[in-house]
Amino acid sequence: MDAGEIPTGSKHLTLSAIVRPHLRWDFTLGIDGVRAAHLPDQVQLVGMSPWTGISIGLDARGPVSWTLRDRHGVYRYTGTLHSVTYRPGAIVVDEDTQRALDSEAELVAE
Repeated sequence: MDAGEIPTGSKHLTLSAIVRPHLRWDFTLGIDGVRAAHLPDQVQLVGMSPWTGISIGLDARGPVSWTLRDRHGVYRYTGTLHSVTYRPGAIVVDEDTQRALDSEAELVAE
């Protein structure tokens, strides 16, 4: 899904992630407090997550699409970032779901 161009003068981009069973996520992108895109039921990239970290300005080690990266190279952000704040939210996943996610992740990693 493409949320379109980020409006000139935008100050705050937010990405919220809600974990779902069966190694899935629901993502919501906000621009200056307004919901810009909702991506429900996305697959977790369990095998990639421990190595790629959080990328700011480019995503060279774990791009969303290797095909696009191979075709076009690394997309670099060319604007000015004044600051980036990463705030992990509280863990709100119940223990049964956490155990199921851990179990599914172990199966995928084998």
